Amino acid sequence: MWKRALLSTICAVTLSFVAAPHVALGYDGLQADFATCTRGDASTQAKAMVDACSRLIRNAKTENETVGMFYAMRAAVNTDMQQNCSDARKAVSLIQTPNMRASAQDIEKFNCAAAPKADAGAVKQQAQPQQPRDIDGCIKGTGPAQVAACTRIIAQAPVEDESIGIIYAVRAAVNTDKAQNCRDARKALSLMKPTNRHYAGTQAIERNNCPAPRSNAEPSGGENKPQGVDYYSTLSCDQLWTERNGILARHGYCFQSQRAIAAFGKGCSPPYGKLPDNLSRVVNDIKGWEQRRGCG
Repeated sequence: MWKRALLSTICAVTLSFVAAPHVALGYDGLQADFATCTRGDASTQAKAMVDACSRLIRNAKTENETVGMFYAMRAAVNTDMQQNCSDARKAVSLIQTPNMRASAQDIEKFNCAAAPKADAGAVKQQAQPQQPRDIDGCIKGTGPAQVAACTRIIAQAPVEDESIGIIYAVRAAVNTDKAQNCRDARKALSLMKPTNRHYAGTQAIERNNCPAPRSNAEPSGGENKPQGVDYYSTLSCDQLWTERNGILARHGYCFQSQRAIAAFGKGCSPPYGKLPDNLSRVVNDIKGWEQRRGCG
């Protein structure tokens, strides 16, 4: 009952606050996703609402109060309490309208009370005063302190986006651990657009730290391990699928499967899934691990 009451409040405020055409977004299906995300039906439409709100959040050009409302709607109907805790805290940080903010705070109290103590949202909330200092230390610092500052920013980030990709690249540029630098550079490239002015420099970091490409033979240990083995060998089938398709999504791949469309949208924008050589190698590494694990 409490969720239905919260949904009514959120829905009413959302619809009075903004109309779909004025949302800072632009993609096919925007109108339908806006209607589904804000309909306030917490029963049979829960999954559809979560998916619609997720697409609205993912396609937002900037994070503002309207996007905060989408976070709140998703947290009100989703079943993942840890994700709901993170979403509600994000909503509270973005929303200024009093009754909408109060509803988001109620969702936060309910979900975060049961969330693990090490929840990333909690860490971010507790460490917020430290973040400006860490940003300065990561960009301008030197030595181990610089690496530590970049590491704290990455650990506290509620979402991984292009700006966090730059932090990964900075850490890879100053750290002395080549294996970690290789993973960081690849992570950075998966988050950055090829047009980012740091992209080429990050490619150079990857080349300097990652092993040369190997054949597609099964890994036999030591020198014969394929690229990415230290990172991708730890992932589940679902995580491997998300990593691979996430790279393709960021490069405009035209998705056909319902699962991919639900997770990333239809895509189909330039460069239409065409990847630079370094990311093609990463995708092939992931496919190799999916085959070894027998992922469907």
